[in-house]
Amino acid sequence: MRKLSYRRKRLAGVEGIWMPGHHRQSLLDQAGFLLAGLILLGAAGHGTMRFVTRHKQSGV
Repeated sequence: MRKLSYRRKRLAGVEGIWMPGHHRQSLLDQAGFLLAGLILLGAAGHGTMRFVTRHKQSGV
């Protein structure tokens, strides 16, 4: 499959639309990855703490 350059893409000349990945901003990308990592870390930490502090109920 052949990659098309930006000039040859169908929506290259259309103004006023947002195209994901077209104008990358490294600071925004890094902030997004950091936020996703923190969310995963928080979910893993929450699950770990629930597992560690679980109480076994007798007779259930």
